[in-house]
Amino acid sequence: MSFKSRVLFLLGVVCPAVIVAIARADTNSNPPTTQQALTADQGSALIAANGKNVVVEGTVEEIEDASDNVMRISFKEAPENGFLGVVFSQKTPKVHDYFEGPDGSALVGRRIYLHGKISLYRGKPEIVITDQKQVEVTDAATTAPG
Repeated sequence: MSFKSRVLFLLGVVCPAVIVAIARADTNSNPPTTQQALTADQGSALIAANGKNVVVEGTVEEIEDASDNVMRISFKEAPENGFLGVVFSQKTPKVHDYFEGPDGSALVGRRIYLHGKISLYRGKPEIVITDQKQVEVTDAATTAPG
């Protein structure tokens, strides 16, 4: 095979294969919203997803700064002591800005997708939020029936 043939082979076969592999790796690192979402009330499925990247859908019930070290996001659909979103203190300033203030009240009552890896803390599923991009608001604030 001549040098010119080898170069053409590399450009025509190998380079496109590498580009496709890179594109696939990029799309797998950040799951799209179209990924099938679990809901915050699916405790068993969330526990089974331990260590996997998932999307969890739910309505924010409360955002609680329980201590100086951690902020917890609870969901209306999750049973008491169920699924949580968690932000540790070193990330709270950035996330607080996204939540429109330190108490996060702007997200209470809103339906969100929470993207991230499921981990278990004391047997309960949670996603640790390290970047505001993990929280995707899917609708406007809901109002309580009056």
